[in-house]
Amino acid sequence: MKKAYLIDPEKKEVTEVFFSGLDDIYRLTGCDCIDVARLSAGEGIYVDDNGLLKEPEFFFWISGFYPHPLAGRGLFVGPVDRDGYEKNPVTVIEDVRKNTVFLTAGQVGAFWHGCGGFE
Repeated sequence: MKKAYLIDPEKKEVTEVFFSGLDDIYRLTGCDCIDVARLSAGEGIYVDDNGLLKEPEFFFWISGFYPHPLAGRGLFVGPVDRDGYEKNPVTVIEDVRKNTVFLTAGQVGAFWHGCGGFE
């Protein structure tokens, strides 16, 4: 089992979770088609690839880690090894919590209106 951080914008929380494969990623993110937003240090966030098509109400943005908000739940994972398997995150959960901003759909509109930042 690998450690990851579940970012839940509806509950406005970041929690430590464990996963062992694709089925767990689907279950934790609540989706059936995933994409990954790659971050520095090789880490990534699994998100619903169809998230924006579902007219989401809840988003999150990790300031300093990724340039724009992401829709729905996200699973923050560590870098991949030589075989393509995720390792534990390099970033500590406290830093993810400190930099995560939870947003509503209206706030995301304001984010984009400000060209990538809040007015």
